[in-house]
Amino acid sequence: MVHSYRSKAALLVFAKSPIVGTVKTRMQPTLSKAGCLNLHKALVRHTLSKIRRLKYPEIEKSLFLTGNLVEAYQHAIELGVTRDILIEVQVGQQLGERMINALEKKFNAGFHRVIFIGTDSPLLRTGEIESAIEALSEYEVVIGPATDGGYYLIGFSANIPCILRGVTWGTPLVYQETLELMQRHEVSWKCLANGFDVDTFEDLKNLYLVMKRTSGVIDGDLGQELFEVVSKLVTENSGEQDEN
Repeated sequence: MVHSYRSKAALLVFAKSPIVGTVKTRMQPTLSKAGCLNLHKALVRHTLSKIRRLKYPEIEKSLFLTGNLVEAYQHAIELGVTRDILIEVQVGQQLGERMINALEKKFNAGFHRVIFIGTDSPLLRTGEIESAIEALSEYEVVIGPATDGGYYLIGFSANIPCILRGVTWGTPLVYQETLELMQRHEVSWKCLANGFDVDTFEDLKNLYLVMKRTSGVIDGDLGQELFEVVSKLVTENSGEQDEN
């Protein structure tokens, strides 16, 4: 399936609503519930600041939160979401079902390319997202594998929800199972560069070291805010002293 450069695209940011005790739980008990919440909020805000830089024409940007729409709008105000980003809710019991519902909603609305990202990949750059969108002119699916066995991005130029069914979500098998489904259904796909998700405290420490050592590695207007939150959480909870 091939579309012109100006085919309508939808970028969907999937995130949990910022509710204490429900986010970044794999960081506990090293981080407190409040610390996990602060980190989650910083990651969401940073991701949204990053996608505002996208130059791809005719792209709709949505933040898909958990819960109901009234709660989602309340959380959006708390997060400082700007009007250029739509607020929507995830519908379904588990992640695959929620992604399928969102995918079909966007294709039914006339979009030709639908791209999902999360908020746990702060090293993902806007240029990489734009390259993924462009790759959908040649492939039905683009997918970016993460080091934890999942993926940090998946994009579609065809409404093929079958590759989201039967996946063992939340495990290191997600990426491999998705590849097996694409092969079984003869989907044309492109693999992106390996990426890095921030799921555990060890991941957070690694992110801190990368951010500290490499100037400009974090894309988006709120990169400095994210660095300050990460730095504070790491130094306060590991005894590590900031070398700056």
